[in-house]
Amino acid sequence: MTTPSTERLFALLPAIYRLRDAQDHQDTLRALLSVIEGERRRLEADVQGLYDNWFIETCDEWVVPYLGDLLSTRGLVSLQNAKFSRRGLVANTLGFRRRKGTAAMLEQLARDVTAWPAKVVEFFQLLGTTQHLNHVRVGKGGTVGLRDTDLLELVDTPFQAAARTAEVRHIDVGRGRYNIANVGLFLWRLDAYAVSRATAHAVAAPADGRYTVSPLGHDLPLFNLPQTEVEITQLAGEPNVPGPLRRRPLYDELEAARQALVDGRQPAGTYFGIQPVIRVFVNGSPTPIPLERLEVSDLSDPPVPVATGWRRPPTTRPYRPAAGGPAIPMPIEAAVDPVLGRIAFPAGVTPTRVDVSYVYGFPGDLGGGPYERRLTLATPAAGTWARTVSRLDPGANFNTLGAALAAWANPGLGNKADAIITILDSATYEEALAIEPAGNHGLVIQAANGHRPHVRLTDSQGALGRLAVSGTTGSTASLTLNGLLVEGSLDVAPNSLGRLSILHCTLVPGRSLDAQGQPRAPEAPSVVVGALDTGLTLSIDHAIVGPVRLPSEASGLVVQDSVVDSPAGGGRARVLPALVSGVLSSVSLTSAAPAVDVTIGDEGPFRAAFPTNQPPPTTVAQARDRLQAAIQAAHASPAFSHARVITVPGVNRLIVLPGVAAAVTVAAAASDASTVTQLRLDRPSGARPILATIGGPLGSFTGLTAAAPSLDVTMGAEGPRTITLAANPSTVVQARNVLQDALRNAAPDATDAFTAALVGNVDDRLVVLPGAEAAPAIFATALTDPTTLRELALETGRPAVAATDAGEQPGPPATLERATILGAVHVKELTLASEVIFTDVVTADRRQAGCVRFSAVPAGSRTPRRFRCQPDLAALSAVDAARRLDPSLDATEQERIEHDAQLRLTPSFTSVRYGQPAYGQLGPAGAEEIRTGAEDENEMGAFNFLQQGHRLKNLRSSLDEYLRFGLEAGVFFVT
Repeated sequence: MTTPSTERLFALLPAIYRLRDAQDHQDTLRALLSVIEGERRRLEADVQGLYDNWFIETCDEWVVPYLGDLLSTRGLVSLQNAKFSRRGLVANTLGFRRRKGTAAMLEQLARDVTAWPAKVVEFFQLLGTTQHLNHVRVGKGGTVGLRDTDLLELVDTPFQAAARTAEVRHIDVGRGRYNIANVGLFLWRLDAYAVSRATAHAVAAPADGRYTVSPLGHDLPLFNLPQTEVEITQLAGEPNVPGPLRRRPLYDELEAARQALVDGRQPAGTYFGIQPVIRVFVNGSPTPIPLERLEVSDLSDPPVPVATGWRRPPTTRPYRPAAGGPAIPMPIEAAVDPVLGRIAFPAGVTPTRVDVSYVYGFPGDLGGGPYERRLTLATPAAGTWARTVSRLDPGANFNTLGAALAAWANPGLGNKADAIITILDSATYEEALAIEPAGNHGLVIQAANGHRPHVRLTDSQGALGRLAVSGTTGSTASLTLNGLLVEGSLDVAPNSLGRLSILHCTLVPGRSLDAQGQPRAPEAPSVVVGALDTGLTLSIDHAIVGPVRLPSEASGLVVQDSVVDSPAGGGRARVLPALVSGVLSSVSLTSAAPAVDVTIGDEGPFRAAFPTNQPPPTTVAQARDRLQAAIQAAHASPAFSHARVITVPGVNRLIVLPGVAAAVTVAAAASDASTVTQLRLDRPSGARPILATIGGPLGSFTGLTAAAPSLDVTMGAEGPRTITLAANPSTVVQARNVLQDALRNAAPDATDAFTAALVGNVDDRLVVLPGAEAAPAIFATALTDPTTLRELALETGRPAVAATDAGEQPGPPATLERATILGAVHVKELTLASEVIFTDVVTADRRQAGCVRFSAVPAGSRTPRRFRCQPDLAALSAVDAARRLDPSLDATEQERIEHDAQLRLTPSFTSVRYGQPAYGQLGPAGAEEIRTGAEDENEMGAFNFLQQGHRLKNLRSSLDEYLRFGLEAGVFFVT
């Protein structure tokens, strides 16, 4: 019998004491000794680890800086993520000092310090020079060979061999490169992620032998899986870095492999060696197509369409043995394009199913991906219903998600107990799914560690659909999604969930991508929660999602280390709450000093008194102008000072537009009870709140391009309807008139939202006023006219976070930490926003509570108190500096300085289109205050956890120690 490790001390006691403890003291002594035993085991483990801590290879991470101190390794900024250990730097310190300044040493230093793959280039070797005949360097300093396509492709890359003329600009600031004393350190910031046996996407339906590697169906550049360098003195080559693949070297390698087999030799592999960069599986076979039967081709769309769609490979290729003899045909089963991520089979060959293993590039472990996330996976507890799903593993419980959910919902099998459904592969699951949670049970749908399954949600007809979550009203059940790539949307019925968690998932912004990588439904949200939901908390962690629609009554929204992206968020038109008066047959004010009380949002009521130096208004136009002046003078805040009052020709109504996105109410002033009624601005007199759509500026408008200008319009639940303008306007006034006629004549069965719509203008902007409350006019491009929407500046942006698509209703209280929000935000309360990049206006209705800190907040935002936010901090510093130079700085110059700071501090991204490798990554040329403005002096936004600011700082401080005297080094990002 083995004594449990937790009772070793208790087992040493005489048996009599153990018996008495059990009989007379209810195992009190046994419990005490178990506690002491725990401390003893910790002490024993610490003693056993003392020997391991003598060596840098085996020591604990906390010991690394102490061993570094013994070698006088220069102190570096600590990195919190264990992935970026300083162990390699300390281990190689002595080797670095012996080889100080050499290219191989600097390359290894950059890798050890930053954990980024690196390539060092000594630029003097690329200078075009007249060589001395006693020291000829073959292949150096000559002109470019125009027949060498491989060399030409590498021009302006870290691996170029073409000679350049000298330049004298400094390299340490990134301006110059090619000079004798210059050394370049090229870094690859994008990581390579290997996906195993994902389902290739058929380009045509039915399949015709053409596929994309991306399961979403768009062109995706494939990346190299970096190979380890054999020796520390080896300089990095293309196979050693995670860069995008090129066609030429892969083509040459496969051609050489086929020739070697014909010659009776064993082919040597680089990209197709032990870890091939791509493998293709057909018809469910567990073994891939042999690499010598693949061909690397350019599968771009041909300039002249061909019957097969793309260029198709031949079924065989002849190769003549080196020893002579007749050509031997070698079979070709498929062609691969690594630049576009496409696969083509020979004409007439159509597999029933194609799986592919490949590598893609991305900035970090965010969203659905095949990376390490073991700590986030749910593990079954007692009573948990746990099942597995796989299309590839015959040992799984189910081969579809729908079957697993049906079994969970079956009273005889799962009875909706706490459940964990784990997907064991990276295949595509195209299914119509629905979940009906009940009680307080929790359901987890997760991908196994290292996998990224693709879930394409469909409706009953097979079109792109949604995952509907509907359960018992008042349910406190929870749903967790972990590690999934989801096409479609997630719709939650009101009060059917207590908590929804989206961890390490991607809900494709725009719901899906087309062949060009554009979102198919850029205006559509990814998560929609029914109105009046009072119990749901939505948690988004290390995820990428499209727009989120949560009612203000919900418990809350928590976003951490994530991207929330509204692909349609960049429209120039915006939706504002407005107030439309009743019809004014005449204007006759009886008050000697007309005044009204105006409230905009949570500001007010403030008394808006008509100008005393003018007589009372007698026309609608006079009432409009004087009411506008009164509101603008009522308070200095933008809500009032930027407010406008307009009229529409032929319609005797006053229309009040606030200066910010907040509701307007007008009531009787204490000193004047009659004016509000006589202007018909109160509810009993016929005033009604509406949602006005205000277009972008049309200062240079001279006409429309389309012969028959058309737009798609949705008002509330009605639409989209296609409207056609009766004439091509040439002025803003004409555009206003023809647009109003088109809206009112949209269709014979149109409701008041269309037939009673009004179109006015504020200066050179169109203002569209629907004929019904809570039904904003949302414009979209008509199928037959791609230009009119843009030319009328009516592209209506969609907020990233709000309760409705128009953004007029706020979402619930939100906590946002280290997030990138690509779109506007409107919430009831911003409880906390820390290290967040907002790219559009942020509006918090309740600003007395909450805090925004270390974040990028655009001008015009209405938030709670801010602490060290940009561009506020930079603008304040710039104004203070200007005042020190010129104490008489006037308001106009101060405004210019603040405006310049706002422009400079606009966040700059490498890409903001989902589906591209560098999506969400901050550009290297962006403002330093954004790239190092977080609380820990790293970048703001979703990729703060990469700690890129500290990694670069560590590298530059190390170069001061290891760069030889007289040399200058520059750091360049390749990806």
